[in-house]
Amino acid sequence: MKARVTWVNGMMFPGEAGSRHSLVLDGAPENGGRNAGIRPIELMLLGLAGCTAFDVALIVKRSRERVLDCVVEAEAERAPVDPKVLTKSGSATRPRNRRRRGPPHPDERDLR
Repeated sequence: MKARVTWVNGMMFPGEAGSRHSLVLDGAPENGGRNAGIRPIELMLLGLAGCTAFDVALIVKRSRERVLDCVVEAEAERAPVDPKVLTKSGSATRPRNRRRRGPPHPDERDLR
C-alpha cells in the first residue's frame, strides 16, 4: 500500500493513494491554508470511521442479514497547542437491520 502527497502552496497538498484515487488536503486560513480541502487530521478520523463501517458491512454480508443502513460516528479531541495531536478518540457503530421473510423493502440493501 502506498500514498503520496505533494506540497503545492500554502498548506495545500494533493494526495494520491496506490489505488489511484486522489483528494486535496488543506489547512485553515489561520494556519496558512485556503480551506480548499479536508484537513489531514479529519482524514484520519474519516479513515477510522470508514474502516469500521467496512468491517461491519463485511460481517453483515457474511451473516446474510438484510441491512437498512450503517452509520459510524467518530469523534476525537486534540491537544490545545502544537503539535495538536489527538488526545482522545472513539467511534460508535449503529447498523440497523430487519429480520423478516419476503422480498426486501426498497430501502433495504441486500449485501449478499
